[in-house]
Amino acid sequence: MVSGFSWWSLGADGRERAERLKSHVRSDVFPAQQFALEELGKSGPSAVRAICEMLDDPAFADEASELAKALVRQEARRREGN
Repeated sequence: MVSGFSWWSLGADGRERAERLKSHVRSDVFPAQQFALEELGKSGPSAVRAICEMLDDPAFADEASELAKALVRQEARRREGN
């Protein structure tokens, strides 16, 4: 959470949250970028499609390894039942 703000508070589903986070994933502000990538990993199974779309988009090439980590976190959460 950054400055008391949480994407969870928006009540958005995982897909919507992931879509809202896209611009922050490419941010030049490192803390904003890190926060967005962390939140993607917490966005739930419905965010997987958006993460995969980012991985397929050349514009997100510099963030590919962190996006892959977010995808792995999603799979771990799914296996844990969360």
